[in-house]
Amino acid sequence: MLVPVRGRAIDGGPAVLERELLRHLPAAAPTWRFVYLAARHDPTAHELAAGHEGVTVLATATPAGLWWDQLVVPRIARRLGADVVFAAFSALAAAGPFARVLVLPGGDYFTVPEVLNLRNRLKWHLLRHLVLPRLDRVICVSQRHRADVAAATGLPPERLVTVHPGISPRFRPLPLEQARAQVGTRFGIQGPYLLFVGHLFPNKGLETALAALARIAPAYPHRLVVVGGIRWGSRSVAELARAAGVGSRVYALGPLPQAELPALYAAADALLMPSRYESFGFAAAEALACGCPAILSTAGALPEVGGAAALYAPPGDSEAWAQRLRELLSEPALARRLREAGPKQVARFRWGLVARRLATVLAEVVAARAVPSRARLEAHPS
Repeated sequence: MLVPVRGRAIDGGPAVLERELLRHLPAAAPTWRFVYLAARHDPTAHELAAGHEGVTVLATATPAGLWWDQLVVPRIARRLGADVVFAAFSALAAAGPFARVLVLPGGDYFTVPEVLNLRNRLKWHLLRHLVLPRLDRVICVSQRHRADVAAATGLPPERLVTVHPGISPRFRPLPLEQARAQVGTRFGIQGPYLLFVGHLFPNKGLETALAALARIAPAYPHRLVVVGGIRWGSRSVAELARAAGVGSRVYALGPLPQAELPALYAAADALLMPSRYESFGFAAAEALACGCPAILSTAGALPEVGGAAALYAPPGDSEAWAQRLRELLSEPALARRLREAGPKQVARFRWGLVARRLATVLAEVVAARAVPSRARLEAHPS
């Protein structure tokens, strides 16, 4: 099996998805031979292959991108005689004599295309018309995501498979005072706060969170801690906070490694995730695993992830978000119930289980390809 590793070419949730899938997949299929294909100057494939005897790494002189996907990957797959090419991110060769399985981590293009910039619209357009129709399986990351992809593409339902992502065991409850002490020491954050985690671009709805904070500010002392880097179509956090009238109540930390997040989640009074669409929602699952009460958007797969362990409000409705905050912050019993329910709700999202489910899908694809081959041999014996 050939596995192109995009590594440094992606970030955020898709990067977590790729790294963890490829770190756990060899153990889920110990009899298979994996070749992780490394793009130029990217050590990710070597890092993920470390410790796995059934994985070799093949380095290329080409960086990850369209040329790599459509020309380099299929040429190497043919040379190796690969049965299947598996891509843990939405980029894969459109042609070649091998099975193709791809993880589609997002659904923004199908549901809220207006939030994408021109480059990403073009990328998704090519994916939709050139790549997706030729795949043996498309891995969707939630049932809602699968339904949205099916409705937008018309792909046969049997080619769309739901495999929920996992979350790292580092995301677990911490004693509240311990978490607050860690956050105070590491980031200088004192007093109660709300938390927003995610890349800053229009889909994430940071403006809604800021407007809700402005509505409750006279009655509650909370600040909003924002974790995430700026992408396209978004102003700086400080500029957005000033525009909402809460410039002094917002603390922007920028992007942080995953290891920094558990204490931030555990010490927060609530995670706010007012996205216009999420195909899964890593921040929601991570926060719940840490026992952080969460207020999530009703859009996309967030209700599927949070279930009864979270509160919900419509995207863009800052008054509804403010009301949910008032309920949560004024009712200690509600906050306590959510802190206890969160880890139980997301206990099923474990990478070992995810890898085994994916290995089953890949085995089914290889077996299905083998049946026509045997039929041709029997019809034309040598």
